[in-house]
Amino acid sequence: MKMHPNHQQNRPKKELSPRERQEVCTGGMWQNRCPEYSPTTTQCRACGCFVNAKVKLATEKCPLGKW
Repeated sequence: MKMHPNHQQNRPKKELSPRERQEVCTGGMWQNRCPEYSPTTTQCRACGCFVNAKVKLATEKCPLGKW
């Protein structure tokens, strides 16, 4: 089966800004926060990182594949 050229699989994943990455974890105005994010410690329970720092490092990735 031939896929349409604009099909999602054919597009590279959009690179998110640090702010967008943080909102994926902490929740933004239009989304819920990740269940692995602890607002008390500002850490990710999946990897133990401090989210505020990790989102600023372009080489880092979400352990859950969200960014």
